[in-house]
Amino acid sequence: MKNLLEMPLARNHLAKGRWSFSVSQARRSIITLHHGTRSCQLDSSKLRRTEQDEISLSPRICHTLLLPKHINEYKIRPLNSKNYLLGPLIGILVSEIKLKKLLAGKVDPVYRRYAQILQKNKGLAVFLSPKRISWVNDNLVGVVRVTTDKQEVWIEEALPIPSVIYDRCFGSNNRVRSKILRKQCATHDPTIKVINALVKLGKEQVYTLYGQIPRLQEHLPRWDIVRPENIATLLKQFPVAYIKPDSLSKGKGVTKVSTTLFGFLVEQYRETDNYRHLCVSSGEVLEELKPYITDRGFMVIQEAIPLMTFQGRPFDFRLLLQKDKSGNWKRTGVAGRISGEGSIITSPRSGGSVLNFAEVMADQKKFNPAEIAASMLNLALDLAKTIDDLIGPFAELGFDLGVDNTGRVRIIEVNGIPLKVSIKRLKNRHITRSAHQNPIEYAMYLAGFGGLYYD
Repeated sequence: MKNLLEMPLARNHLAKGRWSFSVSQARRSIITLHHGTRSCQLDSSKLRRTEQDEISLSPRICHTLLLPKHINEYKIRPLNSKNYLLGPLIGILVSEIKLKKLLAGKVDPVYRRYAQILQKNKGLAVFLSPKRISWVNDNLVGVVRVTTDKQEVWIEEALPIPSVIYDRCFGSNNRVRSKILRKQCATHDPTIKVINALVKLGKEQVYTLYGQIPRLQEHLPRWDIVRPENIATLLKQFPVAYIKPDSLSKGKGVTKVSTTLFGFLVEQYRETDNYRHLCVSSGEVLEELKPYITDRGFMVIQEAIPLMTFQGRPFDFRLLLQKDKSGNWKRTGVAGRISGEGSIITSPRSGGSVLNFAEVMADQKKFNPAEIAASMLNLALDLAKTIDDLIGPFAELGFDLGVDNTGRVRIIEVNGIPLKVSIKRLKNRHITRSAHQNPIEYAMYLAGFGGLYYD
């Protein structure tokens, strides 16, 4: 007789109106099944056995657990001899606008990939926004992918609140909503894990956090907080500097200020053009910054790092670290980001271009590329473990790292919900695939279904 520990597979018999899984009936036992935040007790001795050595669950239990109606197989994993997990059921937090696009058939290929990974693992990805959760009823109405005859449709389905939710919610308004979601999860069920842990890592937060750790201080640029009352003093301390909004992204508002004999040269990347303006006073510089000052009322200034150059243009690196299906940090990919012609921004979304590590390091005769690569990885792993211990859990972190003209690796920024634009533009199918796959595998691991992945 097969035991549940040996048979982690459940089958959904829709035609017969029952939901089945394999379990030993050697003796009477009260067991509890868990599906997301829903649970239900049942007497295993009273379960009906099928000819396939499976046990049929009653419609009442299916309804109580809100088991998905459209999938044929599910996994089952023991917590102990009395408690069993059904899944994996993983939540993907996105905006309501994105959900409406899915329902209209306008499918983001990344979302499709998330759903496919879970389907191949006999699980389910449910896409949700905070407004779709009913805390009182302990359920949600999410959007799921259904395949029939090699065609896909995206439908709404009532399901339990997943025990693990992967945050892919962008934009300032969505970040506010996902902060609220975290508070609601903590109140409703503290065991619900929302990854990544922070909606946005502010630059001040990153610099302050790492600046308190002696071994990391040498990798940080000099920096300070910009306010109207101190900008004149700071511009004297930082003859060439970058001033950045604390929480904006995609290069928006990044300003390079260089002190000249005639005042201050302000350079910005605005939409599609490089903007340059000579300001005669620090007050005029402040006026150029005002459109980008956040509600918190400040920006961050950091000394300009003398970066390595590729064909005369400065470049930095985006290094993507992600946790794997065992919960360990690993490097997924590294992209060299080269600033556009006359631009102060390296991001490819702001006019920059992307090459792989070997290509951008090919003409760096002064330094050993292997040593630079090792230094970057070791620093990123140190940074990731430090921030994960203090304010995690994170599924992934994107590190913007520069190498100065002495070969020292410097920290530019850390991204808590990193976009994959630079990594995707490497045009390496394996790296792009891993970048989307790893967080889902990690989410399955947290949900109690680690190590199941096959493709």
